[in-house]
Amino acid sequence: MPEETASQSTLRRLENQNLETLLSNPNSDPVQVINVILHELAYLLASDILFEPGQDEIRIRARIDGVLYEVGKMSHATYASVASRIKIVCSLDITRKSQVQEGQFTVEHENGIINLRVEIVETVHGELIVLRLHEKRTIVLKLSELGFSKQAYDEYWKMMDQRSGLVLVCGPTGSGKTTTLYSTLINLNQVNNYVPIITMLSGSEVFPLVRMFTCP
Repeated sequence: MPEETASQSTLRRLENQNLETLLSNPNSDPVQVINVILHELAYLLASDILFEPGQDEIRIRARIDGVLYEVGKMSHATYASVASRIKIVCSLDITRKSQVQEGQFTVEHENGIINLRVEIVETVHGELIVLRLHEKRTIVLKLSELGFSKQAYDEYWKMMDQRSGLVLVCGPTGSGKTTTLYSTLINLNQVNNYVPIITMLSGSEVFPLVRMFTCP
């Protein structure tokens, strides 16, 4: 029997009868639908959840290890309640659909607290909602645990030890940009306690040891 590939393993784990039943039921509680989706996909270490409106239905996809997998589909009627619920927990305007909206909220998971960044944009067939999942347990790592080679680690830390400069961390979604940056800040905070650390970002702050200014 051929060995199961990583993609096949992920697809198998995505099969969830409870979720399929909820999505197919037009009377499903939107709170329950969202909770099941978030908890199941957080368990699979998804980095993004997309609600993509089509002409006849809404497709739900999750990004796991950088690959988008289809999770399920729901009707526009069910999605209307789900979208409103997501806006409510983010303290967004449920009546505004012509403008892009951004928000954030947190949920408790068996593995810890998950921070979610939310982006909502209107499309031809309805509102596209993207949830970015950041689990504190997986984000806050030691810099030495990120898989750097010894040479790359030494060169990177040499740059971090400079008194001025600019470092650009680039890569596709799910490649570890945020993890690298926060792990770097943790190291700097431990080594140079006398250096004030300030972050500027658009989104949720997941590193509690620094002061933060949020960019609109």
